[in-house]
Amino acid sequence: MHTFKQSPYWLSPSGNGDDYIKTYPSLEKNITADICVIGGGITGVMIAYALVQHGVKVVLVEKETLGSGATGRNTGFILSGTVEHYNRAVTFWGKDKAKRVWKYTQRNHEILKEIIKDEKIYCDYEQNGSLVLAVTEQEGKEVRETYALLSDDGFSCEWLSSKDCAELLNTDFFTGAVRMPQDGGFHPVDFVSNISETLKKQGVSIFEKTPVIDIQSTGMENSLEIHTANGKVDCAMAILATNGYTQNIVPEFKDLIVPVVGQAFVTGPVQKSMFREVIYANFGYEYWRQLPDNRIIVGGFREHAKKQIINFSDQIDLELLDGLHDYFTNIFTEARNVCMTHAWSGIMGFSKDGFPILGATSAYPNLFICGGFTGHGLGFSGAIGFTAAELMVNGFAPDADLFHINRFSQKVRNSI
Repeated sequence: MHTFKQSPYWLSPSGNGDDYIKTYPSLEKNITADICVIGGGITGVMIAYALVQHGVKVVLVEKETLGSGATGRNTGFILSGTVEHYNRAVTFWGKDKAKRVWKYTQRNHEILKEIIKDEKIYCDYEQNGSLVLAVTEQEGKEVRETYALLSDDGFSCEWLSSKDCAELLNTDFFTGAVRMPQDGGFHPVDFVSNISETLKKQGVSIFEKTPVIDIQSTGMENSLEIHTANGKVDCAMAILATNGYTQNIVPEFKDLIVPVVGQAFVTGPVQKSMFREVIYANFGYEYWRQLPDNRIIVGGFREHAKKQIINFSDQIDLELLDGLHDYFTNIFTEARNVCMTHAWSGIMGFSKDGFPILGATSAYPNLFICGGFTGHGLGFSGAIGFTAAELMVNGFAPDADLFHINRFSQKVRNSI
């Protein structure tokens, strides 16, 4: 019998969250703005934060409560890179592009760290590094190759042999690892909650429980109407920071940003410190970290999911959850006698090629999309918030070409 709370840990009182308590009002009238940001996760608030630096009047609308989507349902990792190991990224996208993206994500971490410091945000931030663990001999070869390529390209990293992994983790399950000392983790909802207070002081209007029903052009140049149930936002530009939910507003993106369901759980505190770093294993399909109070948060197992139609439900797949729990506790027996206290599922947005998408839609050149983070939203959110803001305000931003939709085929681009 399952006795855990079926609620995301970050959004529950024991995770210092508010259990979906509404903090900001709903939109109940018609208002105007320079730019409307749609989506109140970490990407949305970071875009709003960056836009304020340009002197832009911003309205942010969120269909539920801030951080209640993927931001409140992940494991709080701030990682270098993408979903792929670096060796595969180099093969798929070329060395120059892979290197640029890894540098971009490391700059993202520096941006988040600086904001945490400057805005005095308490969010359990720790820069303790990450481990990319190999499970099989084949993955071990790829991780070793990843280490060699990262080292050659000037990235700070460390190779751990199977013996090193056994000594560090007290298990012989892993065949090798790369340690990235720049990586870390934090409490994503505390970050969003605190930065939203900063946005409010800076004049950003924030509305929760305000789902967007429709987006229309007014027929006037550089003018959009963002329609909600009880009011609308008249604005010059808008940006969707809705990731896996993007197709619900712009259906044409259903093949470019695909919703993928993930499962996660949190245990009660274990008796000792087991992990210092945030950890990815098995090509990123499983991942975990230990929180400051010795709880362990674990996610993954989506590779075992049965093919199903996404209905955007947050219902837990108990079979997958049990499989994930058994997987983890069979490797780390110290956690077997510690109960799960919270478990949940969440919608991630996977892009067609594993890279985020940032750019204007073809239907409305003043309507932008930012999403498709493929499980690495926190690894891009800070930097891409500033990139998106600069792109919208100035028409150009360094590194925006990495994420632009024009990298897809003409046929795909013409369909949106």
